[in-house]
Amino acid sequence: MHFTAEVFMCWTGQWRLRWGPSGEQGEMVFGEGDIATIPPWIFRGFSNEGGDDGYLYTMLGRDVTGGVVWAPSILETARQTGLVISRQNTLIDLLKTPDVSPDLIMPAMSAEQIKRLRKYTPEEMARRVVKHDSLQWTEKPLLDCVLPGGQKNMASVIGFGLTEDRDAMPPVVNPHGFTIEWLRATAGNGLLTHRHSSAQVVLVKEGDWTLTLNLGDDAVEVNLEPGTVVSIPENAWRSLNCVSEAGKLIMVTGGESRTRIEWAPEVVEAAFEAGWALDQNGYIAPTEVLALAAP
Repeated sequence: MHFTAEVFMCWTGQWRLRWGPSGEQGEMVFGEGDIATIPPWIFRGFSNEGGDDGYLYTMLGRDVTGGVVWAPSILETARQTGLVISRQNTLIDLLKTPDVSPDLIMPAMSAEQIKRLRKYTPEEMARRVVKHDSLQWTEKPLLDCVLPGGQKNMASVIGFGLTEDRDAMPPVVNPHGFTIEWLRATAGNGLLTHRHSSAQVVLVKEGDWTLTLNLGDDAVEVNLEPGTVVSIPENAWRSLNCVSEAGKLIMVTGGESRTRIEWAPEVVEAAFEAGWALDQNGYIAPTEVLALAAP
């Protein structure tokens, strides 16, 4: 158990999620492409249920998580092997250092403390698992979608992320410290040049992509293949282009709410010539309607 958000993205395989101090409060299975967000302040555990190796990506909220509280049963089982956790969050092998003072060992959470924790029903937890086959893809999520090279679909998972579609509604909206959304595109398309004030991590699920950072003579191209994870700092100019037949990736963007994009001037100008712009809330709108509002 810990005190900030923890999100698991099933990269491959099939996994079983259990919750409660001993996993007794409920369980569910989720598979490749599914994303599960686990509430803070509950005990949770996972096991690989597939027939081969399975991989999970983990996204943790906040820069400081507050540490981990292990279930009493885990601490007791570990102690039977001689291992305990110190109050400084380090492992101690009592078989090698038997004279460790009990005051230095982290105690287990009491039954009374556990009793006061909120319990989640299977129905409540099911609403926190976003299945890949139930994603709601938007046809025109960003301003550059109206331009050659910018056509794509996006699907929100947690928070509103980068979307400039006023009708987009993520399935999970409670604060996490970051947002998550899928992006898919065909060859020659992706994200045109833009930047924003949030740090961002991109995880490539399918296809080959080219990431271009910086502008002009400072531009640097990076080839991204499936399984690549890249961290992009805030305020860095970037573009993404799918170079295979089709591709899909996940964007994890820092912040609690919607991240407003600053598009390169040439993107804004080309979109305007095509009849599109952003309204005062930063959502895509036809210029012919925006022109009808009095300044």
